[in-house]
Amino acid sequence: MALWSVCREASTAQVVAALATRALGKERVLGVFMPERDSSDDALRLGKLLADHLGIQTVLENIGPGLKALGCYDRQTEAISQGCADLR
Repeated sequence: MALWSVCREASTAQVVAALATRALGKERVLGVFMPERDSSDDALRLGKLLADHLGIQTVLENIGPGLKALGCYDRQTEAISQGCADLR
């Protein structure tokens, strides 16, 4: 079973999905969509279109709540704020 996800680097995930499907067969590939707060709706929509085209099964796992619970978004905001302050 090969896994791929739609993320900010969707083009990489698309290539991996296509190669895995070609190499392993669609019955052995599972697409895993892992959207989070900053994921675009278009990335998920396009990923679903590709999965349908490839004929692979998919699951959706929203990782946003986990990232929030771990403080990732707070650290991201802090890093961006610090970076912007450094540019002044």
